[in-house]
Amino acid sequence: MIFYLGTHMPTWLRRTDVRLFLSRRKLTGRRTFRATGSWALDSGGFTELEQFGGWRTTEDDYVSDVLLFSWAYLWGQVVGKGWMKLAAVLLLAAVQRRRREALA
Repeated sequence: MIFYLGTHMPTWLRRTDVRLFLSRRKLTGRRTFRATGSWALDSGGFTELEQFGGWRTTEDDYVSDVLLFSWAYLWGQVVGKGWMKLAAVLLLAAVQRRRREALA
């Protein structure tokens, strides 16, 4: 089993090789740099539900962020899981889009 240390500090990605778990909300809009070690991305979805009562991040914005972060911060060992999750998100977004179009 692999463990990741949760943090709210994006700069730790370049300062340590400890495996880190970081929220998308903390990475969005920040200057990018290369990560020293492996890390995993938290969607920040539960925080959005708690703070705003719903999701404010669209599927397209989330997918764009995942692509940007995976390139900019080098996911290392997590990249395989990240790409599988991205494929699932893309599929879900396409299904939801088709359902919305069918209802319109």
